[in-house]
Amino acid sequence: MDITVNQAEIGRRIREIRKKKGLTQKDVWAGLFSSGKYSSIERGTWNLTNEDLEAICLRLGIEKKEILPEEPEIPKVKSSIMTALYNIKIGLLKVARITLEEIRPHIKETPSMQLYYLFAWGEYYIQQEEYEKAIYYFSQITNTGTTSFFDQENKIRAFNALAYLSYKKLNVSEAAEIGEEAIEYLGNITGEFKKERAITYYNNAIFQCYLKNYEYARDYIYQAMRYSQPNKIDKYILVNAIIDIQSEAHSRNIKKTLEDLADTFFRENDIVSYTKVLFCQYYVYRKENSSVTEFLVNIGRKLSSELKSNISALSAENHSEITQLEKDSIETLNILATIAYYEKDYRTALKFITLCYSFARDRNLDNDLIWARIHLMYAKLQNTFLKDPKEEEFFIDKALHHLEKFPNSLERGILLYEKAKLTNQLKKDDIVSESLEIFYKNAMSTYFSKIVLTRALPLPEY
Repeated sequence: MDITVNQAEIGRRIREIRKKKGLTQKDVWAGLFSSGKYSSIERGTWNLTNEDLEAICLRLGIEKKEILPEEPEIPKVKSSIMTALYNIKIGLLKVARITLEEIRPHIKETPSMQLYYLFAWGEYYIQQEEYEKAIYYFSQITNTGTTSFFDQENKIRAFNALAYLSYKKLNVSEAAEIGEEAIEYLGNITGEFKKERAITYYNNAIFQCYLKNYEYARDYIYQAMRYSQPNKIDKYILVNAIIDIQSEAHSRNIKKTLEDLADTFFRENDIVSYTKVLFCQYYVYRKENSSVTEFLVNIGRKLSSELKSNISALSAENHSEITQLEKDSIETLNILATIAYYEKDYRTALKFITLCYSFARDRNLDNDLIWARIHLMYAKLQNTFLKDPKEEEFFIDKALHHLEKFPNSLERGILLYEKAKLTNQLKKDDIVSESLEIFYKNAMSTYFSKIVLTRALPLPEY
């Protein structure tokens, strides 16, 4: 049976009809179900199948339509919401909004679709980067009582979406609190919800690892693995490896584990997860004082080769729009340049950032944050390696232009300081200049360690 149906209402109607006919519970369940299952059906806590309902109706001598709530618009509304969510996923936000607005009048007639509809709006505003509006819609879901299994599923996903948004704002303590609420809610409902349980425990493992509560993190990732779908297990193994590395409890086999994960993610074109493994490998190499340069060059060669062949294939297909795989690969090359720069291997850093720039330009990348980071790296290399102040200022200005949408970002603060210093706007023995110098030194000392220790962690899911 469709899980959008209000199970509690169905259970109430079955109980009402049974009593009207003067039947006991045993009269209905005998030979069909166990007494416990039938009792749960009447209480609305069992996810009733069509076969179960047909058997009960046959025993009661009635038709299904006497029990099922009348919501004739459900198929149409559900299909429209699914279409809107698909369009949101592929970036057709205007089309998705039109669809959601069109079905708004029908939502009152289909109460079983209300939470799903709210979830679609929340997802829409996440993609629009209007996070406060997204929080508003997801909070409406988590503050609503649920009866159907479908509503319960949407409520779990809304909890995880709220945790995701808090994590994205770097409010990890709040994300962890919301994650605990999601776990508590899961403990109070009867549905199996394997996928949702796995994601909830997975997210909580990430939050606790970030907060350095490694024992809690390890417990949560083991729970996630217990409920995991086969196609997700590699990501959970990665988080488990990160927990072990950061808590310094990893075994001698950690390099082999990471190499296997890297091969798997690369083969599956999952460049985001591949990059997370890269950070773990880099961290291990640094700890062991192994050769980082050789490691970086090998990774960069592999990634740029894949990008070139991917671009060639897309060109042959006349595919002009940049793909997510390309965006992820460009960002990874940027990260490789950053690592090489902080290793003081400036030639390798310049090689990576030049590749990154070329691919981004050729594929018409439209992402201000990535472009800002590309120009920031060029500015750093002009200062440290190429020693060209005019070019450094040029790239600083280019980066600042791309950061106009991110006025409070750490990158913008660092760039503004570097421009002030470059253009002699900082006065010697001036209290403001001194305070800025202190900020800058602290920001730079924590900036890269923060990248290494936290960028390895995946984003939460919902």
